[in-house]
Amino acid sequence: MTPEYTSTGEKLLLLLLDDESGLLSRADRLDAVLGAAHLLDLARLGYVTVQAPTRRWGFLVGGTVRVVGTLPGLPVLRSAYDVVAAEEGDSLAVVKRLGRGQRDALLQRLVDRGLVERRRGRFLGLPATVWPAVDGEQERRTRGALTAILVHGYAADASSAGLVALLHGLGLSHAVVERGPVPAATVSARARAIVEGDWEDDYVARRVPSVQAAIEVAHRTVNAVTPGRAS
Repeated sequence: MTPEYTSTGEKLLLLLLDDESGLLSRADRLDAVLGAAHLLDLARLGYVTVQAPTRRWGFLVGGTVRVVGTLPGLPVLRSAYDVVAAEEGDSLAVVKRLGRGQRDALLQRLVDRGLVERRRGRFLGLPATVWPAVDGEQERRTRGALTAILVHGYAADASSAGLVALLHGLGLSHAVVERGPVPAATVSARARAIVEGDWEDDYVARRVPSVQAAIEVAHRTVNAVTPGRAS
């Protein structure tokens, strides 16, 4: 049986959820982050073209995002494609629109797939919805791949490079891997190099140059909503 497709946003949520408590780290920033994750997937799979953001008169200006090809067959990306098709334009603005309502939608998808469950719990003494792990295999695979890339120096493919960009923007690239004696700063430096274009799939980069542009958009977007992040 072919494994079900797991989007970059779903992988990110699994990494940010505490397996036991079901609490979600960085929850206040997830709209923009998940919007960036959808843009990464659409660009990598060839459904959109993306131009990198530029600076104009000292201000960051998003490049243009446009749809290409046909409607994705994957339900998790179909609505994202529709958002871009309806409002093609500035990449930074498109990311914000892509992220609206996606936290709950993707968490419910993880529930439907049997990877987490939805419970009523408490946080700081107040009632809260929590999402503890049920099946941790997908998360283990994702962490293992990231550890191979960020700790052991394996080359990143386009999919992993996008996820690394999101994690680095959140300041968490060192926190989601089994780094052993490797310093956190070394892991972060490796993540930064990947964000800047040091990833394996040169063929994809040449064939779909918007993949690297989407990685840059994602990193800048997440950086902007993460206090204290400057690179």
